[in-house]
Amino acid sequence: MIAIVTTGIAGLAMIGFLVWIHELGHYLVAKAFRIGAPVFSLGIGPRLAGFKWRGTDWRISMLPVGGYVQLEGADPFGDPDGDADVDPESDFMRKPVWQRLLVMAAGPVANLVLPILLFTTVLMLGEPQPDNHVGLVLPDGGAAAAGIQPGDRLVAVEGHRVAVWGDLMDRLAGRAGRDTRITLERGGQTLDVVLDGSGLALTEFDRIDSNPIGMYQSSYSSRIGVDDPSSPAGRAGLRTGDAIVEVDGTPIANLEALRAALAVGERHQVSVLTQQAGAVARRDGIALESDRNWAPREGDPLADRFGLIPVLAFVGTVTSDGAAAQAGILADDRLWSVDGHPIANWSDLVTRVGATVETPSAEAVPRPLQLVVYRGGEQIAVVLTPRLQRDIVISEVRWRPVMGVTQYPDVYVEGGIVKKYYSFFQAIPRALTETKLVALHTFTSLGNLLTGELKIREGLGGPVAMFRTAAMAWNDGPFAFARTIGIVSFGLGVMNFLPVPVLDGGQILFYSIEGLRGRPLSHQLRERVQAVGVLALVALMLLVTLFDIDTWLSG
Repeated sequence: MIAIVTTGIAGLAMIGFLVWIHELGHYLVAKAFRIGAPVFSLGIGPRLAGFKWRGTDWRISMLPVGGYVQLEGADPFGDPDGDADVDPESDFMRKPVWQRLLVMAAGPVANLVLPILLFTTVLMLGEPQPDNHVGLVLPDGGAAAAGIQPGDRLVAVEGHRVAVWGDLMDRLAGRAGRDTRITLERGGQTLDVVLDGSGLALTEFDRIDSNPIGMYQSSYSSRIGVDDPSSPAGRAGLRTGDAIVEVDGTPIANLEALRAALAVGERHQVSVLTQQAGAVARRDGIALESDRNWAPREGDPLADRFGLIPVLAFVGTVTSDGAAAQAGILADDRLWSVDGHPIANWSDLVTRVGATVETPSAEAVPRPLQLVVYRGGEQIAVVLTPRLQRDIVISEVRWRPVMGVTQYPDVYVEGGIVKKYYSFFQAIPRALTETKLVALHTFTSLGNLLTGELKIREGLGGPVAMFRTAAMAWNDGPFAFARTIGIVSFGLGVMNFLPVPVLDGGQILFYSIEGLRGRPLSHQLRERVQAVGVLALVALMLLVTLFDIDTWLSG
């Protein structure tokens, strides 16, 4: 019930604010041209409450599904209101065509400009961002080769100060392909290290690729895997998926802390969180003792002397109808190697599976993989042919080969969060860049919808989707909520510019034709087109709402 109430409040708040901004755009430009506006309504239908100010009834109406500004001399569809008796000086329909066009365009323009204002405000108020401490360093990455260690605080790139992780990534993106000096703080000392430029590569979105660097702000959690029942961990009753939260009375936050705690002594008392009958339970007082007669298998870089392995390359779930299930892969299997290449973490697996096709497309045929897994201490060889999966990435359809398995959840622990404050002149260009990315996403989605590349349920969301999106952003805090409003606002602005009757774009089209012809279209023709537009819009809203409900119920 609380979740439903939260969803409703967040959705109404977002929709109400976006409608107010949109209609305010119409209202302000209308007033600039001395056009009367007797009603400014949030919602439609019967009036619930409001007040009158400067000749306008500012009201809240019963149905919270939109809003409108009533302009003197025009009906809600922008047609002449024959029953109205208004001053010719404030009559909307007697104003020049160019003024009417600007009034109609002002609403969508307000929605398009809003993201810049919101993003700028968020940045100036202090945006929560990941701090500049290193959480994880992979042993075979460029960061490890440079001598960077977990816990280091990275403070400068080539002498330029970095306060948050995003600053670091931006600076490294500008150094792609070149050796780069990084200044860090460790144990009260300041050190300089050099990252090999060969590991500084850009992704297709001109972002730095973190995988070759092997350095992350997050760290591995203390969730462990046990692939050998005869190991000390297996004999102690620990099992794959358990999270060790305490060692000898000391709380454990991540994998580094776990390893440090177990490095002292041969016997320990541990506490774990484990999954039992669909619920999480805590078990205390588990005796974990090393055994001189047991050692990790040869060539295993992940296991320690207790037989504890990070749950990085263990299968979390198996899709029932996927390639992995058909090949006999089970949940909790440890992925040891693919085509002879060892698997140290999940990204290794993703890379190897992705390489089974040269150019991903709907017609591509993935080649078979030779897998080795460990289950119950036994090595099992498996031949598996990945299947192609259709994904939507930044509103574009992508094809990729997949096994039909997922990684264990809660493998990572997020690092520290700090607020970064931007000055006005720092915030504006960043806000413009973020708005440009939102615009790219919106226009790409719209173009793919028009070409049929995207299905309606993949590219459009109705009221249910909007409410759910608002609720998730609301739960993430005011900054996430403000950003979500900006993103949705831009999309609404673009949609309202489409030349669809009953939308602002339809009115802009009619007035443009009137300007070219020198006279408006016939009232009868406009009425017919408006009727078709209303029916089409209602049908589309019903369709996307049904899709939203189906998606919601199916999880």
